Amino acid sequence: MENIYSFETENHATDNIEELFKNLKKLTSLPAEEAHCLPFECYSNRTILDTEVKEIFHSDWIFIGTESELPNCGDYLALDIGGEPVVIIRGKDQELRAFSNVCRHRGATLNPIGFGNVKKFICPYHAWTYNDKGELLGVPFKGKVKLDKKEHCLPEFQLHIWQGCIFINLDQEAEPFGDRLSMLDPYCELFQMKKFTKSFARTQYRCWEANWKVIMENAIESYHQFKVHNTTLEKYTPTKDVFYLKGSADCSLLAGKIIEINKMIKLILPDFFDYYLIMCLRPNCLMILRDAGIEWLSAFPIGRNKTAIRAGGASLTGKQNIIEKRFKKSFFDEDEVIVKNTQAGMHSRLSKGGKLVEMERPLVDFHQYWGRRLFGATPTPLYTNEKKLTEFHKCASEYFGKSFP
Repeated sequence: MENIYSFETENHATDNIEELFKNLKKLTSLPAEEAHCLPFECYSNRTILDTEVKEIFHSDWIFIGTESELPNCGDYLALDIGGEPVVIIRGKDQELRAFSNVCRHRGATLNPIGFGNVKKFICPYHAWTYNDKGELLGVPFKGKVKLDKKEHCLPEFQLHIWQGCIFINLDQEAEPFGDRLSMLDPYCELFQMKKFTKSFARTQYRCWEANWKVIMENAIESYHQFKVHNTTLEKYTPTKDVFYLKGSADCSLLAGKIIEINKMIKLILPDFFDYYLIMCLRPNCLMILRDAGIEWLSAFPIGRNKTAIRAGGASLTGKQNIIEKRFKKSFFDEDEVIVKNTQAGMHSRLSKGGKLVEMERPLVDFHQYWGRRLFGATPTPLYTNEKKLTEFHKCASEYFGKSFP
């Protein structure tokens, strides 16, 4: 992951940023029937990105991954959140904790970005050493200098586990995680999401050449599927069979139907519920929930035109066959191409986006979340697609043998 402040030289300048923010507040308060795309400059403006880092990535609850990726004592994941080095580690007491990944001596980064396992954090510069609770243990060759170890502990960040997923908040005074995703809990419990404790092979961060919002918008809507993924996803999860269930600025829930047109699905899922759920977890995660496991994509900005993405998942066994791995790589490659293509258009000064169609309702929810965080916009209330929700509840109840409350 590159540092958030290693920005590209090009900047989509805005003559009057205050006027733009005022207009964006109005735009992100509109109901779905009147919603439009965000102005293109929102995806290439330095001031907007700095505001997003401050108001979202440094002060809201950010999805990191799943606790199944860190099963053993000493397992850690180091990452960069808006220019802030962070490390999550499982301690000897089995608890997960999040700390600053910066030595309290002279600021060296303690652990390289990615996964690892350590008994202690040892600074690569002067070997200051910390335990898995962030406490300073030792300082080599300090001489006669008096040093209070308690004043040199690693800053700890808030961490919350929701349905096996790790969220952290860098703001020490932020409100608790609370019930922001409570709308999704009944569905997670129906699919017994917590039973998927075996993580797929852990993946490293990749850089995609697009703004983080372009990537998240692409992830949460299925409108592009019939065109971009015509030979991959569209064959098995058709665009016409994806539908919005309910959502708001807090989160969105969609469902889709899997069709079995050849032996591939049987090889992956010999006995499967032919619906899957799409959960849009603000601000940076798209999660697919099936009765066989979960899969997700997360995004972290590392520039106006660059984003660090990481995908993962878990199941009962943590195993994926070669067919499934190749299939996923195919449609991920397709997504990477289209978001890069879209980002190129975000620098246009002579064009602008149009109205959002019905299948893009998840974007309306996402934009309202974004507007609320950045400008204090007022989102519309929770919307429920009663017909589709009833239909899904009926099918799910018959398959799982459980009824919704």
